[in-house]
Amino acid sequence: DCDAVKLEQLYALHKNAMLYTAVRILKDPYLAEDAVQKAFIRVLDNLYKIESVEGPKTRAFLVIITRNV
Repeated sequence: DCDAVKLEQLYALHKNAMLYTAVRILKDPYLAEDAVQKAFIRVLDNLYKIESVEGPKTRAFLVIITRNV
């Protein structure tokens, strides 16, 4: 499935930035991992909004979702 491949690529490219953001906010690596998982569930709901897997706009979008989680 095209969406599954896109999600895998997003995870591979941006999970570290998302994890860094979550750890910075929560100060707990385990809670941060949970937050990133929840963020990716939200990303899945908004996958249609992401045109390119790479790029600063995509990274910013994912970091904002993480911050909101």
